[in-house]
Amino acid sequence: MINDTICALSTPYGISGIGIIRMSGPDTIQIIDKIFTPGRKRKTKKTWETHTVRYGFIVDDGKTVDEVLVTIMKSPASYTREDMAEIGCHGGLAAIKSVLRICMKEGARLAEPGEFTRRAFLNGRIDLTQAESILDIISAKTEKSLEISVNQTKGTLSKKINTFRDKLLETLTFLDYQIDFSEDYGELHNTTITKNLIPIIFDMEQTIKTGQAARIFTEGVRIAIVGKPNVGKSKLLNLLVEEDKAIVSDIPGTTRDSIEVVINIQGIPLTIVDTAGLRHSPSEIEKMGIERTKKWIEKSEIVLVLIDASNHIDELDYQILNEVKNKNHIIIFNKCDLPGKVGKEDLPDFSKNSMIVKISALTGEGLSALHSAILDRIYAGAGEIKNTDFFLNIRQHFCLEKALGILKESLEITEKNGTIDIIAENIRQAVVCLDEISGRCVSEEVLDRIFSKFCIGK
Repeated sequence: MINDTICALSTPYGISGIGIIRMSGPDTIQIIDKIFTPGRKRKTKKTWETHTVRYGFIVDDGKTVDEVLVTIMKSPASYTREDMAEIGCHGGLAAIKSVLRICMKEGARLAEPGEFTRRAFLNGRIDLTQAESILDIISAKTEKSLEISVNQTKGTLSKKINTFRDKLLETLTFLDYQIDFSEDYGELHNTTITKNLIPIIFDMEQTIKTGQAARIFTEGVRIAIVGKPNVGKSKLLNLLVEEDKAIVSDIPGTTRDSIEVVINIQGIPLTIVDTAGLRHSPSEIEKMGIERTKKWIEKSEIVLVLIDASNHIDELDYQILNEVKNKNHIIIFNKCDLPGKVGKEDLPDFSKNSMIVKISALTGEGLSALHSAILDRIYAGAGEIKNTDFFLNIRQHFCLEKALGILKESLEITEKNGTIDIIAENIRQAVVCLDEISGRCVSEEVLDRIFSKFCIGK
């Protein structure tokens, strides 16, 4: 039971037109009654009705502090299922600090990060997957990632997890019956168990595959642009983001450090990095940039290798191609608006099966083909995920993989005519894994780690 009342600023801290201070807990309405004075002369009801807004003033020891709108949401029809209030005050620093100070003076305490959503979870309004999706809504970089996150707050992933859980509990009920009433329960005729487990395992595998792949819509993909100096890397970056983010110059070595921007291609947030050009005899400053380039190659999911197709390929191009041969990469022949001197036949043997795109970063020719190639690399092996309405974060993926492993082990035991009690215990452990995803069975440490990622007012 949560007995205290919390408050926090829910809007970004700084100067703005409006600041929203949120309060939740058993003393919320009592505190509002102490600090709020109605602003209208006509008679106002003494008791607050739920989901109503009142205009008035925040006062402190008889002194007017700010002009506000107060919204009241009574339990259980609120975000936290507790009595809640939102005070819409002016967004200046002094006004926000003063109203917060007065709320705490009258008995509220400053909320911890994510504590409002944590209370919504603990009070049973949402499960843990829905709570995590609220953070994903706040962090969404594209309309697609926002759409999936909103769907998960409605329970799209929860329904899948609960379906697995219900089917496992049905199987467990059957096993428990056999243990209690069958004389020879130690040896198992495997038909019923196998019939139950195989479709669950298949569906779980598909959920993991789709959910992991769909994570790209929320977490995005890192893409590094690499190549020799002056091959058009900065021009390509500017073309991709459709504005001048990088300095474009004919002087080799202009980009000495990595330039990082985020773009949106078909709902996927792509972090594009224009790296320093790789060459044989760089200056000391350029060496630092080149080291960063190599690190970006290591941690990027896709590498775009830019080659100047208007000049002959040379040893340095070969070295760069060798650097990325084991990475997911695309070879780009740039400057296709000029007479070409490079073709697929000029590439080293280990690169001849690589995906190749011809573009002109100057004119924009080939940009749509490059977009298609990037999407092809992203979707490679991921199946059709464009229409998915859920994803798995790392925690959820780990728990579901653990449950899947336990069920596969149970199936092996079943097929070897293993004992029912061992299989039943395995299935109980798989259910626990599913309950960790939904939050039915989760430690305080895990909850602390999840909700610490939220802002204080959420």
